[in-house]
Amino acid sequence: MILLRVHKTFFLACTLLTLAPLGLANPTSFDVPHSINQNGSLGASLPWGPDDFHVYLVHQTTPIRRDAALMTAVQFLAQQARRDFNGRLSQPQITFRDPTLSPRLSIFVSAMKPEQRVLRCHIFWGMAKILNHMIHDDAFTASIWRLKLRGEEVGTIFFIAGNANQLETDSNLPDPAVPQTLNVGPTANLTASVNSVEISFRFQFLEEAMDMNNIFMGAVATLIDLAQKPNDSTFKVFAAFYPGYRSYHYWFSTPPDPPLMSKGILILSIRTSVQYALKQNNWHALRGHVKSSGLHIGWGGYSASKAEANQALSSSLDGVAEQWEAAEI
Repeated sequence: MILLRVHKTFFLACTLLTLAPLGLANPTSFDVPHSINQNGSLGASLPWGPDDFHVYLVHQTTPIRRDAALMTAVQFLAQQARRDFNGRLSQPQITFRDPTLSPRLSIFVSAMKPEQRVLRCHIFWGMAKILNHMIHDDAFTASIWRLKLRGEEVGTIFFIAGNANQLETDSNLPDPAVPQTLNVGPTANLTASVNSVEISFRFQFLEEAMDMNNIFMGAVATLIDLAQKPNDSTFKVFAAFYPGYRSYHYWFSTPPDPPLMSKGILILSIRTSVQYALKQNNWHALRGHVKSSGLHIGWGGYSASKAEANQALSSSLDGVAEQWEAAEI
């Protein structure tokens, strides 16, 4: 039964993606240049994984919208970041789609064999490399990507455009904690929940101009970093960026002792901040305040300027800013 379901889903995904002419006849490898060897965050591994992990573009067809691809990817990674980074998926394949986005886009992950389960770390590394390729080649398309570690195929990621209801899916829908309706204006008051605790945000855009690609890739790197932390972690400060992109995401607890910014609240803060920027279509630096049940517990945001991030971090925790100096891009 499981074998039939995997093959049926895999076949339907391929059918959806082969309605247009073949994009590339042979797999092509795309990798981030590893001349950048600094750590892109405060103590975590690089977002694209080890040197012997690669992604190969197997097939591509119709164009997909950049904003839909980036937002769906962030929603998907935010969901997976709450689970065991080094663990395996519970099923041979999963389908993720964000029902709030239009046009619809699905991310489908499949193991190479029905009896296998994809390692979650391979999904994170693969998504980091795939999105980097799409941005740098301006090639946002419905596509199939093969994941390889030390030459061995370890999974496949599909970006599927249009109506993906033909695909069998599990319950991996966006976390209901993410606000689905956002206010329009220079500032925003948003309310969500984490473990039945009310979390509210107030966002404000700053003067510093940024762009969609940088903001989203900074969010991707921060989520990959966070995914490697225990779920019960709390943080005085958390900051990360994707080397090669001008986007420094930073969040910290106020007061720092005891820190009240949990992993779950940080994940929610990151995904909600970029969702707000997308809803507003506003690509400037952003700063936000976070409250839990009415109590102010932290603030943060993102900036294209390391100096701005340093100033924010050093004003809250002495000595943190120096850790960024070793991570020039």
